[in-house]
Amino acid sequence: MEQVKKLREMTGAGVMDCKKALEATEGDFPKAIEFLRRKGIAASANREAREAKEGLITLYVQDHQGAMVELNCETDFVARTEDFQKLAAEFAKKVFDAGEKVVSQEESLNRVRELSGKVGEKMVLRRGVRLEAKEGFIAFYLHSNKKIGVLAVVQGNKSNEAVNLCGKDIAMQIAASRALFVSREEIPTEILEREREVFHTEMAGKPREIQEKIIQGKSEKWFEEVCLLDQRFIKNEDLKVKDYVAEIGQKAGQKVTVRRFVRFELGG
Repeated sequence: MEQVKKLREMTGAGVMDCKKALEATEGDFPKAIEFLRRKGIAASANREAREAKEGLITLYVQDHQGAMVELNCETDFVARTEDFQKLAAEFAKKVFDAGEKVVSQEESLNRVRELSGKVGEKMVLRRGVRLEAKEGFIAFYLHSNKKIGVLAVVQGNKSNEAVNLCGKDIAMQIAASRALFVSREEIPTEILEREREVFHTEMAGKPREIQEKIIQGKSEKWFEEVCLLDQRFIKNEDLKVKDYVAEIGQKAGQKVTVRRFVRFELGG
């Protein structure tokens, strides 16, 4: 029983699984660990039809670079376990070091299968992203429930307290408001045309000059919903985000702007 206990502490596997592994490998610990690993990987294949809707978002950020990953499981209970959170943090660091290719590498898939086999739930390393700020810094936000995360490339000097706070505010704004683009200028033409077609359909039957006026108003409202800089600033709705950013730049005596951002929401 002492050997079974030791193997269980090393692998986290159940008592009976540890006992079978030691019997199958004649007490050889390295072989027993490999036996359990393979058993876990095989078992995880049978879970593929199940849904993994829970999990968490994890970040790893250092001034000019940041990484973010989404790791999924079946239950919130497992998402809150130490092993699951450590694995998510491990992947965030790996994406930070080696880029988004980590998500699809066989080594990563095997690490997920191993923990899946240990806890008995389907797990999926769903996505990962790495951003670099050649000028400026990475602003970030992770919601307390770890189900929403944001990375944003902000141009400006982070050592300036106002600029640093601005970066935090911007990341929080993105998390709360679900912006899709930094500005209207970066919206792809096909998306703009599709939205205008929808507006035209809604205005069918009205005189053309009235249609154009209403469509212009609807377009502006849509820009305020999907474009970060056009949105109302959540801390002061009298300002648009672009006005707030301009104010900070003026106070700091430097150019401050948002270059790019990525927002992850669990299952989104």
